[in-house]
Amino acid sequence: MFEAIAPLILLIALGVILGRSGFLDEKRRRVVDALLFHLLMPAFILARLGSASLDMTVLADLLVLVTGLVSSTGVAMLLLRRPLCFVLGGISGVTFTSLLQGTIRNNFFIPFAIAETANLDLGGLLAMATVMNILPATALSVFALTRHGDHATRPGWKCSLVTLVKNPLVMAALAGTGLSLSGIGLDGPLEGALRLLGNGVLGLALLAVGAGLRLGNMPHARMGIFGISLAKLALLPLLAALLAHALDAAATTTATAVLLHTAPTAAGAYILARQLGGDGETMAAIISFQTAACMFTMPLMLYLLGIRIV
Repeated sequence: MFEAIAPLILLIALGVILGRSGFLDEKRRRVVDALLFHLLMPAFILARLGSASLDMTVLADLLVLVTGLVSSTGVAMLLLRRPLCFVLGGISGVTFTSLLQGTIRNNFFIPFAIAETANLDLGGLLAMATVMNILPATALSVFALTRHGDHATRPGWKCSLVTLVKNPLVMAALAGTGLSLSGIGLDGPLEGALRLLGNGVLGLALLAVGAGLRLGNMPHARMGIFGISLAKLALLPLLAALLAHALDAAATTTATAVLLHTAPTAAGAYILARQLGGDGETMAAIISFQTAACMFTMPLMLYLLGIRIV
């Protein structure tokens, strides 16, 4: 288990060093983030999903374990927003949107990095699970930010819908799904070019995660950050494992879903929060805290739930 996690820790630690030294300063990080978000991440998803071949049983199981679990969690949080805000210290609706993103979104590069480090043949399954997470999580996040974000900066419904549809990850996910399910797939020079683009993304993404870690100043919503992080890193993986057992899902399908849910929230959540009038400070703290915590919680949860990563 540690052998699969250790390379991630080393790369994130290197990112921290590069960030603190000034080499990956704010200006360079913006360039790296833009490159990852608009080009490398979409190429990574499209290359793995476009050539994947999945049967309908696996798709149905993943639909429940990923889309169903993420959607039901997000909808439940939206319906219980007022009591949740009260219990978590009287936080505002704007801060609530960051807590929502921190619960239902996933940094899928960490599961991919673990799978590839451990030589697990989960690329196609993780790509499909990523699609099934990105679509509902992004849609619910945009809805929450549009409804409860800062009135002075949040855009209207049309602008939010365009933001969702034009999201490069969403576009890559939809294109890859279409290629995979239609049987057209990817082949030849195009597949080779996309794989070359995507091959360097895992290491660069982990360096960017490390460079962006900021644990010094936690905002006022500490109870909320700790609470949703516990739900994200422990409760959701447990629910995914229980659902997989109830569905009698294949071992690889179960491993894929649990691995995805043990990951911290997506680094892109900060960008979305800033674009749509959310609480960027709290979002940055959630990303940093969960990323640091997952180095300990991921191996623990995988071990407790019987997911063997060697």
